[in-house]
Amino acid sequence: MVYILSDFTQKQGYTIESYESIDSTNLIAQQKAQTGHQGYLWIVAQEQLQGRARRGRTWSSPKGNLYSSLLLIDDIVYQTAAQIGFVAGVSVVEAIKQFIKDEKQTNDIVSLKWPNDILLRGAKSSGILLEIFKLPSQQYALVIGIGINVKYNYENAPYPTSSLQDIGLHIEAEQLFTVLTESFSRNYLLWKQSKGREIIRNKWLLYSAHLGKHVKVVNDEKIIEGIFDGLDRDFNGIIKQKNDQRTIITAGDVHFGSAASVNAGRY
Repeated sequence: MVYILSDFTQKQGYTIESYESIDSTNLIAQQKAQTGHQGYLWIVAQEQLQGRARRGRTWSSPKGNLYSSLLLIDDIVYQTAAQIGFVAGVSVVEAIKQFIKDEKQTNDIVSLKWPNDILLRGAKSSGILLEIFKLPSQQYALVIGIGINVKYNYENAPYPTSSLQDIGLHIEAEQLFTVLTESFSRNYLLWKQSKGREIIRNKWLLYSAHLGKHVKVVNDEKIIEGIFDGLDRDFNGIIKQKNDQRTIITAGDVHFGSAASVNAGRY
């Protein structure tokens, strides 16, 4: 099989470059931007040798999983660029949902953890890495890295991981990629509309794994505990604490369920 964009995605002006093995799809996308590419470019690879994740972590990248990055240079505004990560998260969930036969069980199977992790039955199966930088033209470029465990999971991770194959979805990365490109194209169009951001926010909350649940947020050794009470207009997390005080979180690692106990380790 080969990686292809959906028909709708192609009509929106997106293009694709596919590789057998590269260091990092995000790195290639950045290099394309620095050498004058105008964006709307998907980079996809069968294998990454130096896969990247949030906070400088590495992402295991064996063949069989999906490794992709999208370069956008589309009047990107620095202050709102992070919201596009939520567009990507919603898009990944909706792409995976299309392969789940029992629609009533989709929210139990695939969900979102703030800010940008996708869970399969509570275990991490996908991560989204946003990297924004300024070009010589003074425009901002945004690279959205999306890695999804299709056939294999990262067994040595300090947290539970899963793959689509683990939950009985036997599909190929190429199939998922095509569906993902359409899902993202449609959601990104929606986000750019005046009322679309509220719709994306509501979609994200619908798919949230921890809305209304007790969580612990760890950020630079600072710990905030309380009930995850939703997202504000800027997609920051809202934590309702014991005194009914609402604390806004803009970054951090969220733990919930048994991992939110006092002795939980940092992801």
